[in-house]
Amino acid sequence: MLFFLMLLRGRIIMDTIYDILSSLDRHQSKKAVLATIIHVYGSSYRKEGTSMVIFEDSTYTGVLTAGCLEADLIERSKTLLKQKQAFQLYTYDLRSENDLSWGRGAGCNGRIQIILEPIDQLFQEQLFTLYDHLRNGRPVLSIRKLSLDYSKIERTFIPYEYEERTKRWFGQQIDGADDFLCAPKPYKKYSGLRKKNKDDLEFQQLYWPQPNLYIIGAGVDAKPLADTASRTGFQVHIIDWRPALCNKEYFPSVSHFHIRSFDQGFQDIGMTPLDSVMVMTHQFEQDKEALRDLRHRDLFYLGVLGPKKRTTRLLEGERPAGNLDSPAGLDIAAEGPNEIAISILAKVIGRMRKEGEQPHA
Repeated sequence: MLFFLMLLRGRIIMDTIYDILSSLDRHQSKKAVLATIIHVYGSSYRKEGTSMVIFEDSTYTGVLTAGCLEADLIERSKTLLKQKQAFQLYTYDLRSENDLSWGRGAGCNGRIQIILEPIDQLFQEQLFTLYDHLRNGRPVLSIRKLSLDYSKIERTFIPYEYEERTKRWFGQQIDGADDFLCAPKPYKKYSGLRKKNKDDLEFQQLYWPQPNLYIIGAGVDAKPLADTASRTGFQVHIIDWRPALCNKEYFPSVSHFHIRSFDQGFQDIGMTPLDSVMVMTHQFEQDKEALRDLRHRDLFYLGVLGPKKRTTRLLEGERPAGNLDSPAGLDIAAEGPNEIAISILAKVIGRMRKEGEQPHA
């Protein structure tokens, strides 16, 4: 149960940016404000770079705290929309256990700084372009240059073609942006606020595309893995040679299906170093055929269901790639398809978090 709750919480962390951008897309006619945590001192419920969108009718998508500040942020957003300022910065101190200033006495032991940005037509267009890049699998670095008198904000966005390691930018060009993060490590967390000079601050935030999980094999135990992964924020792909199993009726939570024979490989599917793959056909020759192609690929995670001895036989004596996980999943003595699904996703998410760890000053 603990692992399941962790996975559900992970969904909030992983896909809030997609929820926000999707919500903006659905409500383009509404005035809105983007609220983002840009600095944390101590501990907080959410981390730097977390955002929420607040609409003029007080509805919102995303959360920054456990309900401590949202009501106050809604009121401040309404005021900001009337004032037509470029942005506003607010600092909230939640460190005292006895402080009931925000109605909760949360005692979060942290101080957070939040920027509120009205979403005008230009900013909306930039956010939709960001959405397109993320949906096409490109990480994007966002840089905001803020004047301390709240009169001006400049934004630039640098998308990365992960395979080609090339960069392009959209938005306003900011000095020094071209030299930053030429080849970010997969799922590297980066967010930081720094003072550029006496008049300006700069906040940088690295956004990652929604992670892909490719499940090789459409057996009955693939169903809980696909369902849980979908709820946890992954884009799930099912690859199988049987049309009767590789379909929406059998996997209602999945939208990507690839019906194919494994001997043709997976070159045309377009797997990248950001993608995770799970091999679980339960047929030795099919697993062997799949691994013949996959074991040479640069993947974020490659898991094989079954004992290590079986995987050694599947590899035909070849040394496995460094990212191959066999037996797949976190060692929690899992039993049955549901627990195995949790152990696999816990391993993948744990690796994403570990790879992406960001030291804080």
